[in-house]
Amino acid sequence: MTALDDLVPFDLQDPSFQADPHGTFGPLLAQGPLARTRRGIEVLNHDWNYRLYAERRLETPGPQGFIEKGVPPVFREFLENGFLLGFHGERHDLVRRVIQKGFTIREVGSQRDMMRGLAHQLIDGLDSDDTDFVRDFSVKYPTMLICRLLGVPDADIARFKDAAAVLHKMGSVPLAPGFPFIEQALGTIRDYVSELVALRRAAPQEDFVSALIEAQESEGRLSESELVWNIVNLLFAGQDTTRFQLAGIVRAAIEEAGEAWERLAAEPGLVGKVMWEGMRFHPTVKWSTRRPLEDFAFDGFAFQRGQWVFLSNHAATRDPAAFPDPHRYDIDREQSFTLPFGRGLHHCVGQMLARVGMEEALLALSARLGDFRMAGPVTESKPTSMVGGPEVMPVRFRAR
Repeated sequence: MTALDDLVPFDLQDPSFQADPHGTFGPLLAQGPLARTRRGIEVLNHDWNYRLYAERRLETPGPQGFIEKGVPPVFREFLENGFLLGFHGERHDLVRRVIQKGFTIREVGSQRDMMRGLAHQLIDGLDSDDTDFVRDFSVKYPTMLICRLLGVPDADIARFKDAAAVLHKMGSVPLAPGFPFIEQALGTIRDYVSELVALRRAAPQEDFVSALIEAQESEGRLSESELVWNIVNLLFAGQDTTRFQLAGIVRAAIEEAGEAWERLAAEPGLVGKVMWEGMRFHPTVKWSTRRPLEDFAFDGFAFQRGQWVFLSNHAATRDPAAFPDPHRYDIDREQSFTLPFGRGLHHCVGQMLARVGMEEALLALSARLGDFRMAGPVTESKPTSMVGGPEVMPVRFRAR
C-alpha cells in the first residue's frame, strides 16, 4: 500500500515550475497519478481527479481549516456564513437550494438576450489597435452580467468592483500576505450587499436578490448573515472565475490555432467546443482542496484522515491518458474537460450561468472581430493560485 512518504516530491516554489507548470507535470504524470508537495497530496491525472471529486469519503474543508490559519474577523465572518463550498449536511443543502432558485436552465436561458446585448455594448467600446482583453472586456463582462442579474445598477459597480477584483487572493498560497486586502475587500462588498438587501426587502423588484429573499422564506429560513454573505459570494466568485476563464478561452483560440476563431465565426454551433477546449487548455480553477473524513484505501493508496489533498485540474488538463497529444489545442476533440465546474455535492452552483454567459460572449466577439490576434506578451497569475489566468492580454483585431 502506497503512502504519502512514498510519493515523488516536487516544489511549488521552484522557478522552473513557476515558469512552466506543464513542464513539471509531464514527468510527474509519467510516474504515477499522485505526487507530494509541502502542502500535501497532489492528485495529478484525470482519472483520479474525476473519481475523487465525487468521493464521499473526502470532504471540502470547512471554515475551520482557514480559521486555523489565523484569518481576520471579516474574513472569518464570510467563511462561517457565506462559504458554501465549505458547508456540509443540512446547512449546505438548505443554502444551495435557495441559491439554485435563480440558476435553473430556464432562468439562465431567459437571460441570453441580455448577455448578448451586454457583450455587443462592450465590443462597441474596444479600440482595434489598443485593447487589453482582460481590462477592456473579460473583467467588465462578468461583473456587469452578475450585477444585472442581482439587480445592481451599473452606476453602483464602481463602489465595489476593485474590491471584487482582489478577492481571488483567498486562493493564494501562502494565504497570510493577502489578509489585509481580503479583509478590506470583503467589508466593502458586505456593506453594499447589506444595503441592497434592505432596499429589496422593503420594495421587491424583478431581480435575483428579491427572488433570494423570497426563497429565504419559502425554502427554510436562512439567517440574515447567511443571505448577505452568500450574495457577496455570488457577486465576486462568479465574476472572478469567468474573467480569467473567458480570457483563457479566447487566448487559446487566437494564439494556439488562429483558424479556430474563424471557424467559430463561420459556424456558431462550434461555440461549445471552443469553450470546453479553451477551459482544458487554460483552466482557471487550478486546484480544489479536500480532506479525508476517515482512513481509506483507494486504488492502492492509503489516504489518512485529515490529510490535505489537492485535486489538480492544472495537471489533469494535459494528462495524455485522457487527452491524446495533450499540448495540442484541438476543438474537434471527442472528450471535453468538465472538471473546472467540479463534480458531486459541491459542483458549481452557477455553472449554467457561467457557461451560457461565456457562450454568448464568444459568439458576439467572433461575429464582430476578425483577424483577432495577440499584440504582446500575456501576464499570467502565479500557477500556485487556486484561481488564475491572464492578468494582462493585449490584442488587435479588425471589425468585420
